[in-house]
This record gives sequence, C-alpha cells and structure tokens, in this order.
Amino acid sequence: MDLTPATSGQVRPRPDHIVTPRRHGTVLFEPPASTLAGALATVPAPAATPLGSCEFRRQARQDLLACIGQHAAAIGAVGPGEEILSRPWVITGHQVEFYHAGVWAKVIAADHLARMGRGVAIDLLVDHDVSAHLGLEVPVMEHGHLAKRRITWEAHPPLVAAEFLTAPASLKRQRWMDEITATSLVKSDAWKDYASRLFAGGAEDYVGWLSKARFGFEAALGLHVWHAPCSLLCQKPAWLGFVSAWIAQAEVWSKAYNAALRRYRVAEHIGNAAQPMPDLALSAETLELPFWIYGPGQPRSRLLISRGPAPSLLTPVGPIALPGLGDDDCYRQGQALRQLLAEHHLAIRPRALTLTMFVRLALSNVFIHGIGGAIYDQITDHLMETLFKTVPSYGCVSAGWLLDLPGRDEGPLSIADLRWQYHHLQHNPELALPREYAAERSVTGLLEARREKIRSIQDSLRADRRVGRGCRDGAAVRRSWFRELHQINQRLLPHTQPTLQAIDQQLAYLRLHAAELTVAKWREYFFALHPMASLHALIDAIRENHAGA
Repeated sequence: MDLTPATSGQVRPRPDHIVTPRRHGTVLFEPPASTLAGALATVPAPAATPLGSCEFRRQARQDLLACIGQHAAAIGAVGPGEEILSRPWVITGHQVEFYHAGVWAKVIAADHLARMGRGVAIDLLVDHDVSAHLGLEVPVMEHGHLAKRRITWEAHPPLVAAEFLTAPASLKRQRWMDEITATSLVKSDAWKDYASRLFAGGAEDYVGWLSKARFGFEAALGLHVWHAPCSLLCQKPAWLGFVSAWIAQAEVWSKAYNAALRRYRVAEHIGNAAQPMPDLALSAETLELPFWIYGPGQPRSRLLISRGPAPSLLTPVGPIALPGLGDDDCYRQGQALRQLLAEHHLAIRPRALTLTMFVRLALSNVFIHGIGGAIYDQITDHLMETLFKTVPSYGCVSAGWLLDLPGRDEGPLSIADLRWQYHHLQHNPELALPREYAAERSVTGLLEARREKIRSIQDSLRADRRVGRGCRDGAAVRRSWFRELHQINQRLLPHTQPTLQAIDQQLAYLRLHAAELTVAKWREYFFALHPMASLHALIDAIRENHAGA
C-alpha cells in the first residue's frame, strides 16, 4: 500500500521493511537516519486546507511550545525558549507506562535526528489512553524455573485516561519498589538510579511522576528530549481547530476515513472488520468522528454529532449545540470550541489516526513511529493524501534489546522434531524396540507378520497402478490389511515403551525449556531493568545508524 510521495522531500518507511527486531542487538531505523535527517531539513509542503497553512502551523507550534514549558515547570525543569520555533522538530510519542527498550529507542532516535539536523526533539505523552496495569513485569525464579511476574502497586486501576491517575503514595510506592528489588532476577544499576528518581517524587499525578523520573534519567544519559502531555496540547486552540474542521467536514472526512480503512484491509487481506480498528459509525441520524470525549475522571466515549443543518455534539452530559462552523480561520474556531467545552467540563482527545494526522500536519518536520504506529499510519497516509494532498514525513524505529537472563539461548533440540519422531516410532514400532525384546520369539513373529502385511499392501498398489486405475475390490482388501497392520502395531507397542518414555522425558524437558526461553527472550521488559552499560550500547547503536542496515 505504498504511496508515491506527494511532495519532494517527504519520506516514509517501506512497508516490507517494518519488521519487529527480536534478535538481541538489532535496530530497525526505517528509512535510515540519513534519509530522515534530509527530510528534517525540508519545509513541509502546505496542505490543501487551512489546517496546513503556514499560519496555522505557526500557531500550533506556539501551542505545543506553551505545553512543553508548562509541563517542564510542573516536573521541576526549565522549559525551552521561543528560539526553538525556528528550528525543525522531531516528534515521537507513546502511552505513559513502563515501556520496553524497543519503544524507548524512538526517544533516542528523536534526540539523534535532532542533533543531526540542529533541530528539537519532543516526546508526546499519550495520557488520554487507559492504563491496563500500573506497574511492570520482571523475571523471577519460581520453583527453580525462570518465570515472569507482574508487580503492581494497584491491582485494579480505574478505567479512565491516564491523565486522571495519581502516583502511588510514598508508603505504597516504597513497598512496590521493594518487592521489585527483592523478587526480580535483575539487579541493574540503571534500575537503582531510576527507582531513586521514582521514590524522590512527591504526591504527584501519575503522568508527571513518571515523566519527571524519565526526563531526569534521560538527561543524565545525554538525551535532550522535551516531554509534552497530550492532555495539555488538546486544551489548546490549534488542536480544537483541527477538531472543528473535522466537525465541519464530517460527512466527507468520516467517509474518507472508512474508505482508507477498507482499502488497507483489502491490501493486507484482513477479513475482520474491526481490525486494525473499526469503521466510524455513520447512520441517518448521527455521524461518528475519530475522537474521544469525556469529562474529568469519566470513562472515554466515542464522539458523535447529529446530522442536520444545525449539528450538535452528542456528549455524556447530553446534546450540545455547536456554533457556526466553516470559517477558514481554524485557530479562531478552536478558541470557540474550547470555550464551549470548558462551559460543560468536557475534553476532546484524539484516537490513533487523528493524533498522528494532526502532529504530522501541523507540528512535526519528521514524526517517529514504533512498529504498530508505522503500520497503521499507512492508513493515515492514504487519508491525508485524499483530504489534504500531502503526506508529511515519518519514520519507524525500534530495537531488539534483551535482558541477559539464563536460558536465553535456543539450544539444539526441537519440540517439533521430537514430536515427529514419537509419532513415527508409534507407527514403525520395529525402530523403537530395545535389543533384548527384538530377539523374543513372540516379537519376531509379530515383526514378520507386519512385514508380510506391508509387502501385500505394496504389491496390491503396484498391481492397481499397472492397470491405470484403482480397483475397488483391491482398495477394500487393503483397508482390511491396514486394520490388521494397526492391530500388530498395537501389540508391539508395549515393547517400545522404554524408547517412547525416553522421548516423553525429553519432550517434558523441552517444553519447560521453551517456557523459560519465552520468558528469557521476552523483549518487553522495562528499559531501565537493563544495565546502564547495555543502555549506553543501545544509544550508540542508534546513533551509529546513518546509512541503515
């Protein structure tokens, strides 16, 4: 589903190169850093919409700069000055959680590209997503075997956006970190440093607590990447101007969204209409838009508007009449929508496609995706080409970076091979007979009878082939011989048990080894569980990626 770039200088990953790196020490940088740095030096082409105008882009970047400064102050840092507005921006982002080294590679790559292009690296904290669990998973030894355990400070987190979560209180925080330290096989210097930063935080919000620890940790490693929560960005007029434009064009844009999804499913041979995400629901009375809407502490709801000459937002607090839309000044429309939402204590947040669409269109010079985002943004590419006649640049970065755990090597044995061998011996018991049984008269008689049945079956098949067609009577006789052959095998089977039991024992060992291997090779352990030397090696591996693999 690759598209020809709509504008010179715009680049994107090649779909067939987006492959998850699973082997330790491998890095995916697609396109290569040098190509993305070249795109960083170009000015994004204006889109065929006021949203893509130079003025709207300037306003949107000022909004994000304000968010960065506000968040920096909240976590005790000094934010950037307005001089960054004149520099190219490399933007990435992810949910607010204890993510793995492959995800963290995007942050390193953003810093690296910004250095290459004298730009600015920004990490969007996607805090409008729901956190499935509050904690992290660690490798442990259970009953003498390697296993994986999730250690949380709250077993059942509320099903609300991360922006409403609070950090654990100091006593709960200490107990949680003590359990990790006592239980995990990993005793890394990086985790010791990171844990001290987590413990030092006061009774803060969850997003600020995690951001403060990571921001300080990254700065100590020489990474200069600004953090900005999406919840702050989505309170600004530029974002809400984007939402207003979608509301004004809902009929056309929502249909184009569904068409892009259907095109992707056809190209990827996806039969499930809910994958990779469901279509927007369009009925005679309502139109669904690709956004969430909710109030403080409320679960997320899909955003619907009513059809008609005077559309209304259909919200958790009831219908809300919308002001007149269609003004070319999207920023002013966003200011009006912000006022309306504030009066009803509501927020509108993006879903996956609309977040990267807005960021690529109005904020970034280059956006850095991980594996999943780079795959689904092929849909965004087609949608932006359809709606805006431009496809702004982005790349895909990930890494295979594994913890050094016992049992990480594959080993020479194969479960599949042993299972085939077991099956083969069951149907050819003479190969599994121990020497002491093979000479017994009762066994030799069965073996001779078995050989005779096989010869008879083979002779019958050859006779049928000579006449050029199957003989019905011959086939019936062969079925009878096959049943007798099976009965002979069953009578020989007790004599093969020592050999088959030995294979069973090997299979049991291999299944246990395979389970431990899965734990050892799991790539999603929190990146700060790696030793500091390993994290420096990851940073070096990404910074050395200029021409690509």
